[in-house]
Order: sequence, then C-alpha cells, then structure tokens
Amino acid sequence: MKANINDRVRVVLTEAGAKHLTAEYEKRGYTFAGPFYGGSKYEDSLWPLANLFGPALRNGFDIPFDKCQIEILEDE
Repeated sequence: MKANINDRVRVVLTEAGAKHLTAEYEKRGYTFAGPFYGGSKYEDSLWPLANLFGPALRNGFDIPFDKCQIEILEDE
C-alpha cells in the first residue's frame, strides 16, 4: 500500500490524543468546536495530522490514536 501526504485520513483519538490535539489547537489559535475527547474521530490530510501529532509520536509517550491506527480514506 502506498500513501500520499495529501491523502485524507481518519484516526480515533485516545484520551492522550484528545488532550494533545485540544492543546495544539488552542496554542495555534485554531477555531474549533472542541475540546476533543477520547473516542472522537478526527479527519484531515496526512501532512497536517503529522504536523499536529509529531511531538506526541515518541517512544514512551502515551499513544494518541486508538490501536495505533491511521485509516486512509478512499477518494470520493
């Protein structure tokens, strides 16, 4: 399977992921209907997802995505 950084993706957030995403949105001044919660689904292109969660994707950190999965969405 190949992925393009512009592909649309979906993740299910863990509690740690929801806290991280809410904090990133607030820090960057993004407008959103947050806060996010564990179990929330989040969709975006792959590159902004990597940009937002890059600091949280480290060995020993709490996992931000349920089952460590990123779902690549089919083109509509």
